[in-house]
Amino acid sequence: MGSAITSFFRPFLLALGFLTRLAPAGMASSEELSASCRWYPLAGAVLGAALLLCLLPILAWADSPAAAAWIYVLASVWLTRGLHLDGLADLADALGSGKTGPAFREVLKDSRLGAFGCLALVLALGGQMVMAGTCLAGDRLAPLFFAPVFARCLPLFLAGLAPVWPGSRLGAILAASRGGRPPALACLLPGPFCLGLIPFLLALAASCALLAFLVRVARREGGYNGDFAGALIIGGECAALAAAALGG
Repeated sequence: MGSAITSFFRPFLLALGFLTRLAPAGMASSEELSASCRWYPLAGAVLGAALLLCLLPILAWADSPAAAAWIYVLASVWLTRGLHLDGLADLADALGSGKTGPAFREVLKDSRLGAFGCLALVLALGGQMVMAGTCLAGDRLAPLFFAPVFARCLPLFLAGLAPVWPGSRLGAILAASRGGRPPALACLLPGPFCLGLIPFLLALAASCALLAFLVRVARREGGYNGDFAGALIIGGECAALAAAALGG
């Protein structure tokens, strides 16, 4: 019984350990990591709950939505190790360079932060703080919980629409995550209740537009890698928070 329970929860713990600090990162085969991808939205739910727990002392101690929003973003960056922000910065530098083909891939692989990557990080983090603060000012906590869930559904759809960049291990892992999209769709169902129906539809439309853009770039440049998935997650979080803030 114990081994059966362990084998059932292992993919979830692998997903949680890869995406966050909330579980220890463990060694696993590519097949096990692919099986863990379907648990990404649930890992996002655990992350969202942890972020709200970080906010509770601030909200109980002082009525400062701006300070609480900063804590929310700071905790998100720390709990995720900045993993997805790194992908956003790398992809922004590659897109901003205007290069294509091997030159595009060379910029994408360069770990140094460029001007476009810096700009993308400032806009993303600043936007999340402003939108989270707006939600908190309206006493709306549900969008702050749901945004990490919503965003971590999106890479599972990228995997089914775009080719994998040869040599990208994370891209290959996502591509092999068969059966991941139905659970992701199920995890989107609470969206209208957490964000509101119209804001949820707006967040979905914005995320679909971003997904379509990244799929087009991936097809043009010979495939996607983990940086595409990271940028998509950050974009999904921004879309959910912005839609909730503007629609609330």
